[in-house]
Amino acid sequence: MTSYTSEIPLSSTMIAILGAALGAAAYMVYRVEEQRKRQGEQARPLQNAASAIHADTWGKQWPKSEGTIYKTEIDHETGSVDDDEIYGLADKFIIPPHFKYRYFTKIRRLKTALYTYPGNVDDDVLVVREEYETLRQALEDDSNHTRSIVVTGHPGIGKSTFLLYLLLHRLERKLPTAVQFGAYYYLIFDKRGARVNSLNDPDPRLGECWALTDSNNNVIQPCEPFQNLAERVILASPPERERWREWIKQENGCWIISNLPSVPEIAAIVKERRKLEPSYDPSSTLSLSCASGDHRLGTSYVAWNLLPMGASIPLKGKQQALRYTYPTIHRLSSKDPLEYMSQRSNTPASFSFALHRMAV
Repeated sequence: MTSYTSEIPLSSTMIAILGAALGAAAYMVYRVEEQRKRQGEQARPLQNAASAIHADTWGKQWPKSEGTIYKTEIDHETGSVDDDEIYGLADKFIIPPHFKYRYFTKIRRLKTALYTYPGNVDDDVLVVREEYETLRQALEDDSNHTRSIVVTGHPGIGKSTFLLYLLLHRLERKLPTAVQFGAYYYLIFDKRGARVNSLNDPDPRLGECWALTDSNNNVIQPCEPFQNLAERVILASPPERERWREWIKQENGCWIISNLPSVPEIAAIVKERRKLEPSYDPSSTLSLSCASGDHRLGTSYVAWNLLPMGASIPLKGKQQALRYTYPTIHRLSSKDPLEYMSQRSNTPASFSFALHRMAV
C-alpha cells in the first residue's frame, strides 16, 4: 500500500509560504492605501483652498488696482552733497515725470493655496511689470509652438512672480493651467474645477494645460506628469544651467532671459509695499542703486537688495549682486546664461524678444 504521508509536510510548507506571501501582499496593499489615505487627509485643506481660488479666478478678475508714482518720489533734491551725487543718477536712469502701473492684491492667499511660502505681510502685492506682459505675449505668439521653455535671469527680478501673474491671466480667460510650486503636489485649474494631485500621479486633464513650475530649493525640474502629459511646460529657474540643461536639450526646448526691472517699476513695488510695511521708502531706490559703487549695476542691484529705508546691506548680498548683475542685458542666444549675463555691454536693454534654442 502506497503511503502519501511524505507529501503532507511539503504541501503544508507550500501553503505556509503561499499564505505568508499573500499576507505580505495584503499588508503592502494596506500600507499603500493607508499612505494614500493620509495624503488625502493632508491634501484636503489644500484641495479646499484650491477650489476656493478656482471659484474666485475662473472667468473672473483677481483683485487689482492702479497706481502712479512720480519722479519726485524717487528723485528728491533735498539732500546733502553726497545725496546730490546719489540722486544725480536719475539722469543716468530713465525716470519719467510719472509712471502708471497695475498691481494685484491678496497675493499671500494665492501663494498659500498653491502650496508655496506666502512670504511676509509686505509680500501681499504683485506689481505687473511690463516684462511680464512682454513674456506672456511672446509665449502666446510663439509660431513654433515650443512645448518646453525655461524662463531664467538674475536672482530677485521676479521670475516666480511672473508665474503667478501668468496663472491669474490665464484663469481669468478660462484657459486650463497647472502649477507646481512645492515638492509634494501639483494643482490643475480647468473648466471642471481645481484638483490637487501627488507629483507621481498622472492626470489626463494635463493634456490641455500650460504647466507652470517654479524651480526653487525643493523643486529642480517639472514633475514627470508635467513633462509627459502637459500641452506646454514653462519652468522659472535660476540661471545655473545645470538645473535644466539636459531636460531642455532632450525636449528640444528654448530658454528666455528675463529682462531687468526699471527704476520706476522698483519704486512702484516699494511704494505699494510701504502701504503694508511703513519702513519702505521709494526715495531709497536710487541710493540702493549706487550702494555698490557702480551705477551700471543699477536696477538689478536694487531688485536683489529691496530693503527698507535705513536697513544695512549685507556684504554677502552685495557680493551676490556683483556676481550676477549688469543692467544692460539684451536677448541674444548664448550657451550659458550666467556667462551671458555677466558680460558688460553698452547695448540697450530694449531689444526685441526672442526664444533661445539650446545648443546641443
